[in-house]
Amino acid sequence: MDKIPQLRVLATSFCGRHCMYCRPTGEGIGNSNHKYNNIEHINKIVTIYKKYGGQEVKLTGGDPVFWNDIIECVKQLKNKVGITKVEIITRSPEILNKIDGLIAAGLDVLDFSVDTLDSEKYSKIVGGDDFSSYIDAIRHCASIIDCKVNSVIMKNITDNEVKSLISFCESSGIKQLKFLDVIDDLESSNTQIRDLYSSLSFIAEEMEKISIKEDVVCQGGLGHPMNLYILPSGLTVLLKNAENGAWYNSRCKDCSYYMCHDALMALRFSTDNTLQFCLNGKYRVDLNGLTDDKIEIEFNKAMHFFDDAYFISNGPKGKSR
Repeated sequence: MDKIPQLRVLATSFCGRHCMYCRPTGEGIGNSNHKYNNIEHINKIVTIYKKYGGQEVKLTGGDPVFWNDIIECVKQLKNKVGITKVEIITRSPEILNKIDGLIAAGLDVLDFSVDTLDSEKYSKIVGGDDFSSYIDAIRHCASIIDCKVNSVIMKNITDNEVKSLISFCESSGIKQLKFLDVIDDLESSNTQIRDLYSSLSFIAEEMEKISIKEDVVCQGGLGHPMNLYILPSGLTVLLKNAENGAWYNSRCKDCSYYMCHDALMALRFSTDNTLQFCLNGKYRVDLNGLTDDKIEIEFNKAMHFFDDAYFISNGPKGKSR
């Protein structure tokens, strides 16, 4: 296959946050109950994915730190399945209770979400009051494992913190900082997220002035082309901007969200034992009750869903704004 999507495995549907730009299920579809994935199911899916050449898996959710089996899952993905790179995405200081075990199990990269360095804004954005402990956890983890930071830029809320977030990452030993624009065409129970959208073009203009190297990258050959900048400090800054364009499938045209912000960028294995192709969840595959042979057949069909993916250069924002 020319285009191999990311494989994102939802460890759990629970995160303990109420982020203003996210829905209760995070990357999952239609379930706000506390559900957890199954190591055996994950190993089956990742083993098949590896046959296509996939060597990287992101464990997400919800928040993986609340899954009791997360350390064993990482261990088996690395040592039993033989995956080269395993990342975990978290937004909780609870990571400190598991980080040593995760490193011993073979975890390669830890991704944190930091949208603001203002404690009051933090409380409003995530619905929590553990800002100081979270920042301390990030600094500690960055001293013992490769860490990345993801930051959602929100209009009139965090769009004035770009420089401070860069400085924070540089002083904390973070390897990569990714700025993301708000996905504003998904249902959310927390806020009118359309009001939060901000183009990232103003960040691109600033990065072009101070970077020592520029590039454009895609993950797995799909997703939004991301602007990459290397700063003099060595920090890598990525911009995941919908205005750069995105990949779609012929069946996407039948969806009421087309052209959506998320588009085709990953295959997600959810806690309810389903494969989903996008955050909107119109097309997904239920693997419950299937034999191993049928699971592989269905996974193969899912992977070929991406075969006729086509790129639209002006992206959803170019169409709608």
